[in-house]
Amino acid sequence: MFVISQSLEVIWMLSISVIVYLVMTQIVPKLKHIHIGFASNS
Repeated sequence: MFVISQSLEVIWMLSISVIVYLVMTQIVPKLKHIHIGFASNS
């Protein structure tokens, strides 16, 4: 069970990373013209 939970934790972290990557590459460019100052600061 420990090995299974460990692999599930890794898969969960990878899923979060993929979701964050998609959000940064898909949603942020669409909002860039709205939050120009925020985008330039970050």
